[in-house]
Amino acid sequence: MECLVKNTTNKGEGACWDIEGLKNIKKVCTANKLAYHLERARLWNAIVAKNEKPEEYGEIFDTISVCLSKSIGCSVGSVLVG
Repeated sequence: MECLVKNTTNKGEGACWDIEGLKNIKKVCTANKLAYHLERARLWNAIVAKNEKPEEYGEIFDTISVCLSKSIGCSVGSVLVG
């Protein structure tokens, strides 16, 4: 079982999760023995918009996937990190 979060979100025309909100969700996942996954094509956009560091996301999530074609204009491809 896992908990899936997307950043940025479609709700609010590309709204970004606050890093503290993501940490609070992590606490719930840990307490319930759930893996915590971040899936998003435009993660770098969210990081820039919120003036955050990529390392902060790596410390929170068990796995992260990003779509390179949507985020940085590559012709095709996605990356899964854990």
